[in-house]
Amino acid sequence: MHLWKAGDETKLNDYLDERGLWKNEIFASVVQAVLEMAERESAERALLEKVQNHLRGGGEVRRSQRSFL
Repeated sequence: MHLWKAGDETKLNDYLDERGLWKNEIFASVVQAVLEMAERESAERALLEKVQNHLRGGGEVRRSQRSFL
């Protein structure tokens, strides 16, 4: 969350790569659980939603594109 908030998507992607978190179901479940506990319309929840969306879609596309470079 700190990397996302800092706007450093490259470091976030590297962090997720190094720890094998892109497709880790337990990690995804923890993100979902923490998101559900966050207050609606809070900054924390909005940030968690962005990280979750990054995990589900955009980040994966960026990661696969890097492997072709």
